[in-house]
Amino acid sequence: MRGTEHGDPPAGADPHGPAAAMPATPITAASDLPAAPPASGRGASRWRSIALRLVLLVVVPLLALAVGAGAWLQGGRVMETDNAYVKADKIPVSAEIAGTVRAVLVRENQVVAAGTPLFRLDDAPLRVALARAEARV
Repeated sequence: MRGTEHGDPPAGADPHGPAAAMPATPITAASDLPAAPPASGRGASRWRSIALRLVLLVVVPLLALAVGAGAWLQGGRVMETDNAYVKADKIPVSAEIAGTVRAVLVRENQVVAAGTPLFRLDDAPLRVALARAEARV
């Protein structure tokens, strides 16, 4: 049995059996105990899991809420455009007779009083019609 001198299991013995787990010399003091496993094992994994859960359940929803609130406050309630029109009362204007407009007497969006002339019509066709009517009489 040559393997027993160096702490190896004897030939034919199970290297992973109960005798392999036992040290050759008995443990007599606390300093002879094997060192504890490093802290990066199960404990650190648990804290990593808790931190990830905190981020996913608290931080991400709060961030999404903040982004949504910012977008809601910045837009949606007020519309802006360079091509806007002011809503105002509009009154259709029509002449009592048909004719060609010769002159416009007001500017665009000018405030006018009732009875103010807005345009002048070409009166030549009207003079011709008046002359024909007088000739028939």
